[in-house]
Amino acid sequence: MERQILEQFTPIRKLSTSPDLDFYIRAVARLGGYLDRASDAPPGTTVIWRGMSRLADIVTGALSYQITEEKIYG
Repeated sequence: MERQILEQFTPIRKLSTSPDLDFYIRAVARLGGYLDRASDAPPGTTVIWRGMSRLADIVTGALSYQITEEKIYG
């Protein structure tokens, strides 16, 4: 589920045909505030930590939404 969410939150121009580890690290870093410009240094641990924290919140919200949908329509 996390991979699907990261792919949905990634701008279309940055999606590659076969996402690799670098793609997912940068996607998590973008959630943490990394701008991912050509002149930027690689993302650091603080930005990745913030991104992982935000991704965990997004996943929790998505799972809650799925459980609610199943109870209402299921």
